[in-house]
Amino acid sequence: HMAGTVGGLALLLAAFTGLSSPWWAFAFPIVHVAPGLIGHRLFERNEAVGDVRVLRTDFPGYWFIIANHVLLFRILTGRR
Repeated sequence: HMAGTVGGLALLLAAFTGLSSPWWAFAFPIVHVAPGLIGHRLFERNEAVGDVRVLRTDFPGYWFIIANHVLLFRILTGRR
């Protein structure tokens, strides 16, 4: 999850600071989610969690993206 979150933030930073085309910002959902899904499928063998999250109905919308950023912030600040 952290690799995807950092990669997604780096992609947005590059897209909106002129380091690359702003069109790259549309790749954010893929870059952000793919490492987490791959990790759940390959390493944890947790198929229930590894499903495409936007298609799941057991929690509201895109909250997992917010949760990934909160987790990254807590790890970087030593709270987790």
